Parts: sequence; structure tokens; C-alpha cells
Amino acid sequence: MTFAAEIEKDVSNRSMFVRLNPRRYISDTLAVTATTNLYSMTFTQVVSGVEIDGTAISEDTAIPTSEGWFQDESTNTLYVYTTSTLSSTDVVASFYVFLTGERTRILNQDPTDTNSTRRSWAGAIEIYPTVSSAVTNQVQGSVTFSDIRFSVINTDKSLLNVANNEYSYSNAPALAWVLVNDEIQKVFDGRVRSANIDRGANSVNFQIYDSIGLLDETATFGD
Repeated sequence: MTFAAEIEKDVSNRSMFVRLNPRRYISDTLAVTATTNLYSMTFTQVVSGVEIDGTAISEDTAIPTSEGWFQDESTNTLYVYTTSTLSSTDVVASFYVFLTGERTRILNQDPTDTNSTRRSWAGAIEIYPTVSSAVTNQVQGSVTFSDIRFSVINTDKSLLNVANNEYSYSNAPALAWVLVNDEIQKVFDGRVRSANIDRGANSVNFQIYDSIGLLDETATFGD
């Protein structure tokens, strides 16, 4: 059964999953360890990369002994090894925010890759995305969004940290998938244009634009 066939059904279970990839400035938060040039900090989100003065350093499979980074998810600890002086160096970590609606769900980090690590996707999308352009050729599985907007519940402020100056959502990569029954497809690949705090509603309103236009391919998986 294909994604295109599933969306034709009169009755179907549909869910959307959004993964954001913002950045956090961590030079001032990293602390020295007993090992020379090795720094660490508590980091509860899933780290996707670390840059030093704009240059990505490699991810290691254990605590690094040369320039690189490693995240011990069992202790929520991020380790960074660098010979640079932190007081004069910009160290930035990119991380994932996993979002869905209605309730928290467990799904792969890349929902279309069953070999990727399974993650908890927070049921925090308050208002599902609205689309500024029409969905075209949906029956054939071609889905094109030029711009989407959605609202995320952020009551305890710990999920997004938008108001914290260490964090930046500007131009952060944003991916969206739609799950229809048992079929899932990526429907959006873009970047965050804006993230505005709605203080009265304890939520954050996101606007995301399609930056590379990869979403006009026919859905052929599942045949």
C-alpha cells in the first residue's frame, strides 16, 4: 500500500511529526574536566553536531581524546575536546526538537528510517500546521508546501527555550512528516523563518519556509 493510496481513504488516522534543528551557544556553559582540553556540560536534548568558530568537529563514539565531541545520553552529558581557549572561541551545538500533536509518541529519529534511534516526540503541537499554498497532486503522492505555520505549547518553557539568548531558531532546519495509518512520508524540508512567543497563551508560533523545494517527488515507497 502506498502513501497516495492511504490518503484516498475516507477514514484514516493521520498524524504530523515536526523535527527542528536549532542551535545553542555553549562556550560559557562548558566546564573544565580533569582531562586537559576536555570540557563537559549537561545537555538534555539530542545533539546533532558541534561547531568551533564556525567549523564542524567530528562526533566520536566515546569521550574524545582529540578534537571532537561525544554525547553520553545515559547521563545527559556532552563532552567537547578542543585545544582552543573557550573565552575567545565560539562553540555552538546543534540539537533536535521532536514535536507532534495530541500526545507524546515514540518514533524513529528519522521517521522513514527504521534503523535510526527511536525518540520521544513531544505531543506539544497545539495548532497543526497551516499551509500558505495549495497541496498539489495529492492523489499521486506529490505534496508541495511553500510555507507552513504552527503553534507549540511551551508552558514550562523547557521544551523550546526560545526566550533564552543562548538558543537560536533563526534559519534552523525544519522537517515535517505525515503518518497516514501505517504509511509515512516527508512532506516538508525547510527552515525556520520566525519563532514568536505568545506569552498570554504560553506557546510559540513558528513560521517555516521551503528552502530547497524537494517536495514535488512522487511517493513510490510501500509498493
